[in-house]
Amino acid sequence: MKLAILQKKLRDEHIDCCFIFNTSLSKQDSNLNYFSGMTFAYGGLFITPSDAILLVPPMELLRARKSRIKKAVAVQDIFQALTPLLKGKKTAGLNMDFVSVAEHEKIRTSKTEVINIAALLSELRETKTESELDTIAKACKLTDTIFLELLRQLQEEKLHSPQEAYRFILKKIIDADAKPAFKPILASGKDAASPHAEISKTFARGFLVIDFGLQYKGYCSDMTRTVYIGKPSEKEKKFYDLVLQAQQKTIDFLEKTRDVSKINAFAKQQLGKYAKYFIHSLGHGLGIDVHEPPFFRTATIFKTNTVITIEPGIYIPHKLGIRIEDDVVLKKNAVVLTKSPKQLIVV
Repeated sequence: MKLAILQKKLRDEHIDCCFIFNTSLSKQDSNLNYFSGMTFAYGGLFITPSDAILLVPPMELLRARKSRIKKAVAVQDIFQALTPLLKGKKTAGLNMDFVSVAEHEKIRTSKTEVINIAALLSELRETKTESELDTIAKACKLTDTIFLELLRQLQEEKLHSPQEAYRFILKKIIDADAKPAFKPILASGKDAASPHAEISKTFARGFLVIDFGLQYKGYCSDMTRTVYIGKPSEKEKKFYDLVLQAQQKTIDFLEKTRDVSKINAFAKQQLGKYAKYFIHSLGHGLGIDVHEPPFFRTATIFKTNTVITIEPGIYIPHKLGIRIEDDVVLKKNAVVLTKSPKQLIVV
């Protein structure tokens, strides 16, 4: 269990305790969910090298006792409850990426030195256990199933607008006892030229970018397929094949290196003169959050048992957009988890 690994890290780095917490729905630290196995809009997890205690509102106490954390205490104010727990602690770790100035001041008033453990938490989450990988694989399988059902509906002309397709995806995700990992993207025609386009109002002739994912038992999938509405020209077919080959060759290239700078350079090389139309990151880490470390930064070296996306694309302003995205787990080989068809499909 990752909690035990975190506790060992605290011991090794001479950090007396750490506190992971949420105080509002608007800014949620998913590490609370990651270590406790539950989401709390308001609550905290106090961890020492030998113990862990959940601090939750009274109305959440019964639910908290079903979490991975054996000890749970009902409190009205997590910061007031924290004060006696910090007594005698020289150092306390906080994820400063999610701590406001006011919250930091509440904790800093004690005699305890605050240490930023954001990087430590990210490092722990980068590599997945076999259980985590199994859950992500199931999320990907559900995503494939929903995409094939969506494709069938499109081919049979049962969905008459991107909005209808959007509602279809959401219904199927809920039916699968899952949640949307993010708001699905259905960008048609010229709208597809924007990577994060709003849902198009109508189906237009041209490429239709379909980007969606789901959260299953706490873990996310994220997949993009691009289909064509109408009859593609030979030039459009070549554009699609360019992106498809770039994606497949980049996934194959993961067998040779895990150096992100080399992977990024290789992917752009495959796009040739159209690399200037590739305007977003090649991918991102995937897990409890749909976007999480590792990120495709120059100095990054991917580790074994990391799950990433590979999603090259080209976006020609006012004309078209094409993106193909798969979820990949890095074992000895690169294993693709999303298996929906990638040949150009005309609907």
